[in-house]
Amino acid sequence: MTTYNEAEDSVDSSEPVELYEFTVFGVLRRFTSADRDITYQGHVWIHHESLARNDIEDTGRTDQAFINVTAREDFEISALYDPYPTDVPVGLRIIRLQLGADTDQARTTWVGLVASVSWPSIGFSQLRCEHFLSAFNRPGLRRKVQKNCQHLLYGPDCKADPAPHTTTITVSSVVGRTIYSPDLAALPAGWGNGGTLLWEFPVGRPFFRGTWNHVGDHFDVTYPVPGLVPGSVVTIRRGCNHSYTITGTGSGATEGGDCKTVFNNTPNYGGFQLFQGKNIFDPAEPLL
Repeated sequence: MTTYNEAEDSVDSSEPVELYEFTVFGVLRRFTSADRDITYQGHVWIHHESLARNDIEDTGRTDQAFINVTAREDFEISALYDPYPTDVPVGLRIIRLQLGADTDQARTTWVGLVASVSWPSIGFSQLRCEHFLSAFNRPGLRRKVQKNCQHLLYGPDCKADPAPHTTTITVSSVVGRTIYSPDLAALPAGWGNGGTLLWEFPVGRPFFRGTWNHVGDHFDVTYPVPGLVPGSVVTIRRGCNHSYTITGTGSGATEGGDCKTVFNNTPNYGGFQLFQGKNIFDPAEPLL
């Protein structure tokens, strides 16, 4: 059988196609720019007649290798960004395949993330994609010395179990970014402050929104949830004010704050509850 390199160098037998593998919420969606569906590595790559990309430029900086992928206006990956972007990154891997060659020698030509989507003309959408190495140019988050906890609630550092603090509510009305439900009135005041709303619409596309201003039967979300209507059932997780306090000393000390009283999770507290916050360079500030 012809090797990949032989087919790639041949004028007569070269028949290249590209396979586009999108990672959407942990699920792989496969498409091809070929004129028919392609079976590769036991998977079917769906024909999409408008799928194409611009040339990959060799600028000497791989981390600056942006590409634009064009598709139909109703391309399902583009639809994830209409009207709001997804809550988690969408990955993209492009594979170059020679149909007349050994398929085990296909080449991965580009790996990255979908950065944004636009609709430059009627009938078409454009996916602006950045190379995965671009992420290394961004400064990472630095921990700071502060009283409040810096961990992501229910995250790998927090380790709090979300199950006891998760419930469902039935939406009665939606006004802008405010969601109303009689189920919220049954929860303690402020239960949803700093929490999370989770909803799946359509199936396979989860939405995550931060919640705050929980008063009575309503709370606000960070930005609107498309398609959320009265009667929708959504999942919410209780919020945390990221506090842990110690009052008094010795045997008379008492503990407070959400980390203790709500989650009983003080061994994983990410703040410095004894931090005094005094400026040692200010002569007017007593150090003791």
